[in-house]
Amino acid sequence: METTIQEIERDMLGQIYASDESKRVHHQLCSFGSRFAGTSSEKRAVSYILKKLREYGLTSVHKEEFTYNGWWRGTTKLEVTSPVHRILPCVGLPWSPSTPAEGVEAELLNLGEGMKVDYELHGDKVLGKIVMATTFSPPWMRGAHRCEKMGRAENLGAEGFIYMKNDPGLLEETGVATWSCPKELGRIADFPAVGVSRETGAYLERLRRDGPVRVRLTMKHKIGPATGWNVIGDIVGGKDDGEILIAGAHFDGHDIAVGAMDDAAGACVVMEAARVMARHAKELSRSIRFILFPGEEVGCFGSTAYVNQHLGEMDSTRFMLNLDGAGRGARPGILLQGFPEAIPFFKEVGREMGILLQTGVSFSLYSDHMPYALRGIETATLPSGDAFKIMSRTRGFGHTEADTEDKVDLRDLQEGAAMVSHIMMRLGVREELPLRRRSVEEVRAMLRSYELDEVMKVQRGWSSFLG
Repeated sequence: METTIQEIERDMLGQIYASDESKRVHHQLCSFGSRFAGTSSEKRAVSYILKKLREYGLTSVHKEEFTYNGWWRGTTKLEVTSPVHRILPCVGLPWSPSTPAEGVEAELLNLGEGMKVDYELHGDKVLGKIVMATTFSPPWMRGAHRCEKMGRAENLGAEGFIYMKNDPGLLEETGVATWSCPKELGRIADFPAVGVSRETGAYLERLRRDGPVRVRLTMKHKIGPATGWNVIGDIVGGKDDGEILIAGAHFDGHDIAVGAMDDAAGACVVMEAARVMARHAKELSRSIRFILFPGEEVGCFGSTAYVNQHLGEMDSTRFMLNLDGAGRGARPGILLQGFPEAIPFFKEVGREMGILLQTGVSFSLYSDHMPYALRGIETATLPSGDAFKIMSRTRGFGHTEADTEDKVDLRDLQEGAAMVSHIMMRLGVREELPLRRRSVEEVRAMLRSYELDEVMKVQRGWSSFLG
């Protein structure tokens, strides 16, 4: 007798909630260290993920190599040189260049939130300055990513950039200083960039109230060729029709912490969903591919390389679910990336699952769904926490040294894996999926509708794609 989808779901839920496997995997990933691109901890994580996916019964488990321009942290110093002399705590941002031995010194220009309007109002003052802007984006405006804020300063001739964390707590926030494009993984920024705490940034602004402030940035980092590996495993459907569904997440963190939330948690959700779904391969109408990406934090290196290496499969790839951020408190929702047409379908999937599956639409350039979406593939992310509410648009502990293992709970990992396995299994057993690949012109129009075509040009290297 054929197994029903409800029986499959009960088995998957039992496997998830009766096991602490996801937490044990999470602990092991964190024990390797940050898994930052180009480090030995990344290599250890790759070997471990390969081992676990094979243990879970996936087929064709392998790693795929790609190369990029690597960056390894050296030394960073931020000094006030006038009207006082003081060395301030900071963290250098990856893919910042090394400076001359004497550093880069200039007057400080505080642009507040560093939004597009701030540059339009004060852009004539940027040339030759070291610009400071916060991590905050007002919730009533289109959010601006760190790379957009820095890209605008770069293009206007700034000498350096100081990224001030908006949240209190003496935490500096890191993040790549420049965004890559498909033909250049690892572009070095034009200027040195550092992250500082809210308290340090506030101190600098207090100094500015009494007159001009000059600061000096001094950096020395290593830059050179590097190699990364995507880790891939399949569940081949017993009724396989040649179509592919993808569930993926990045497994790297930043090199100042173990990246427990961002994104060891998401990686564990992908692996746990793969574990419980592999038992039901024969029921699937299409194959499901699970991918663990490296180098997301520094420019979506792994996912970009994967798409570039698999262009011939894009027509058969029907859907990509990006689990960056999963495992931090699941909510019954799915956030489509870019195109709203599939909202009714996913609401129907929710009704079949017996839940109110909140379904929204937005688009972000800065995670691993992006290379797929730009190729016209239907993509989505799994919201966590209060993603459907107006938020302060800050990362909290993310990208700081406080992204530690104690922040991630077993139940949150289980809830994330339960949601992913439910959704992917429902898509996997359907005879037909009302999801289609968009044309290049449709993708360009979507980017214009979100005002991201201009942002992509600000970040350089995308002109050939935008047309």
